Amino acid sequence: MTTRASYIQLLVLHTTVTGASVPH
Repeated sequence: MTTRASYIQLLVLHTTVTGASVPH
């Protein structure tokens, strides 16, 4: 569960950064 939580958190962070840089 920890690994999945970390993966989700990383994905969310990446999405936030990408969204901030290049909004859809």
